[in-house]
Amino acid sequence: MDGLVMVSYFMLIFAAAGWVICALWAIFPGIVKTLFWPGHASLYDKENPKEHARYLAKLVSIVLCGPAVGGLAGVLGGGPLLILIIPATVGFSILARSISRKKNCNREEGQ
Repeated sequence: MDGLVMVSYFMLIFAAAGWVICALWAIFPGIVKTLFWPGHASLYDKENPKEHARYLAKLVSIVLCGPAVGGLAGVLGGGPLLILIIPATVGFSILARSISRKKNCNREEGQ
């Protein structure tokens, strides 16, 4: 098996593991604070921490679509197509940023 195809499989595994963590984060909002960042209480909105944790989990899961698309392209189309991981991740990051900006604009208008 080609080394690039193996990297593609690892990218798919990375994306799947990230989605599992995001699902746990959405179901149990305090799990990330407890397991990964115990000293950072600023990750959560003080008014509604559950909604904020679910919102961040949604944004992270959108960004994780980039490695999944790149890995899938590398597996299905051959190893050299793994390079699609870069534009796919950038594209999904821009999408998550635009979603984040829309929510921030709606939050400021509501106040």
